[in-house]
Amino acid sequence: MQYEFLTNNPLLNKVYGVRNIIDKDEIDTSMKGLLPISSLTQVDDLAAKLLAFVKAGKRIVIVADYDCDGATSCAVMARMLMSLKANVGWLVPDRSIHGYGLTTKIVDEAYQGVVTGDIQNLEKIETFVKDNAILLASGEMELLRDVLKENRENVLKTSTSNITSLKPDVILTVDNGIASVEGVNYARSLGIDVLVTDHHLAGKELPNANAIVNPNHPDCTFKSKALCGVGVAWYVCVKLSQLAKADGLNPMPAVDLLPLVALGTVADVVSLDKNNRILVDNGLKLFRKTPSFVGLNKLLDFANINKERFCSTDIGFQIGPRINAAGRIKNMGIGILNLITDDPVVAYITAAQLNYLNELRKEITKQVTSEGEHILALSENHDYSKDYVVVLYPQSEDEEWHEGVIGIVAGRLKEKLNKPSIVMTYLEDEHLYKGSCRSIPSLHFKDLLDEVANEDPDIFAKYGGHAMAAGLSVHADKIEDFVRIINELAKKKLNESDFKKYKITDGSVRLDELSVDYVDDMQKAIWGQNFPYPQFHGKFTVMRVRRMGANEEHVKLTFRSGRFFVDAVRFNCPDWQVKQGDEVSILFQPVINEWNDTLNVNLLIQDADFNVGELIHLEDIEKIQQQIAEEKRAEIVFAYQDSELDNNTIPDFD
Repeated sequence: MQYEFLTNNPLLNKVYGVRNIIDKDEIDTSMKGLLPISSLTQVDDLAAKLLAFVKAGKRIVIVADYDCDGATSCAVMARMLMSLKANVGWLVPDRSIHGYGLTTKIVDEAYQGVVTGDIQNLEKIETFVKDNAILLASGEMELLRDVLKENRENVLKTSTSNITSLKPDVILTVDNGIASVEGVNYARSLGIDVLVTDHHLAGKELPNANAIVNPNHPDCTFKSKALCGVGVAWYVCVKLSQLAKADGLNPMPAVDLLPLVALGTVADVVSLDKNNRILVDNGLKLFRKTPSFVGLNKLLDFANINKERFCSTDIGFQIGPRINAAGRIKNMGIGILNLITDDPVVAYITAAQLNYLNELRKEITKQVTSEGEHILALSENHDYSKDYVVVLYPQSEDEEWHEGVIGIVAGRLKEKLNKPSIVMTYLEDEHLYKGSCRSIPSLHFKDLLDEVANEDPDIFAKYGGHAMAAGLSVHADKIEDFVRIINELAKKKLNESDFKKYKITDGSVRLDELSVDYVDDMQKAIWGQNFPYPQFHGKFTVMRVRRMGANEEHVKLTFRSGRFFVDAVRFNCPDWQVKQGDEVSILFQPVINEWNDTLNVNLLIQDADFNVGELIHLEDIEKIQQQIAEEKRAEIVFAYQDSELDNNTIPDFD
């Protein structure tokens, strides 16, 4: 079969074959395969306007989203504008104060000259961060590492905070703005020009911005609708760079920003279509080869990741969560400074802050998850098992779940129940329930919320989102109506088969097929949303078993098959009964474990003790899709959880 010759790696060939990838073009990640810049509607106009503002010395303030995609988008745009000597600052909303997007509140702050950082004050901000950290270390730099490690709470005292600088002539949004009709109108009424770059779905009304670049704009012909905020920002920067060069200026090479594009793309869990795989693959390859982005390098140190082995799964499970923690728990200004600074001390301090905030985020998430599960298990007033959409919120208005983690908890609830899930917290001052929604593949959440709004226009204060994730604010006196209506509508779209969990496999493998070279090569390939990391099944003999963890909730094993041995681990399985000599069927992901400069293959066990008949191959998913389509329900897109670098200069794609 053709797919046997796609690569020199038989393990990768097996995966590609199962996934019906038979053409080398499908796995080609050379830069020449990128979609043309010109197919992004208004990109030429927006880039030309932005260059004109730069040349005129206009004050430009970037307003970013408070997640990793927003932080990387801001860093990409700021670095390019800084290379053009632009008068640029950046401002990030606080999710608990301003809410999402270009709100009138954030426009007010920008108009008063408030910024999170800017080029004029960058050195002053970096000095402030260093001085505070060094003060904690009693002025001795060699003590800095120990002090930041031992006094975690004090780490946050070195955080950046908003400063007062210059009023903006121009607001440039990144990873937000398409839904900010009121905010854009307000900014324009104050005499501020507004340029919008975003990737989210547009509402019924578009903002009255000077220019909008968004692949999901109703009039946009860009073929990839999965381009995320940082991808849009990078495309704008490529066009801006081309125009600036033609005008005799000396912008930085846009290709140098690709590591940030890779980071934001994977962390935002957008579908890794071919265009996104090209961006991610080239970004990772460039980062492994160059000493750029000292802040990101320090983050890898805290996560114990070998830079030369940095891959997409490291972003999804290690680096992305650390950066996202800033926006969830504190302020994303920390994450942006980490990605913008070239000062190694500031890079270390901000990485320490992000690492600590991520640990704090884990603790808060665990607490809220526990409280949510307690409600599910003990509720006497509601049978959640009968719900088509599970909606959890504090049972007393005196309770408040941390707004920064409810999205994570909703995702975990959805994974556990395999049902669309909403987790909400109560905002007493606003008398609202504010929540995050996570869906299953057969239900488009944004469309469902549209139907709820049509059924009762007074339920929402606001809402928005995508097929698989959304955010909403519900008036407190309407919460019971909301739960009833959304379940009535979802019941018309779903049935019990939609809630079935599939054990997905890329096939069976023998231990002798899992060589270090083959697994290492596979791990460095690009995996993520809609293109999941390979998962195999096999039956092996248990040679050794050891319990791990504070409550012995994890298990480490050694398996044998014939004359081959391999170590494996299964997390969070306190009830799994396994002993030496057992023959165990497992569903697993092979990964590389590095210890004392030695590489070994390990198996991450995803499931165990199942019948092979319960497994479904990825090649069979199309049959399920066709069956569902025949039942006249929404088109389903399955989502999963969770070569040398092309050194050519960026071509004129158009």
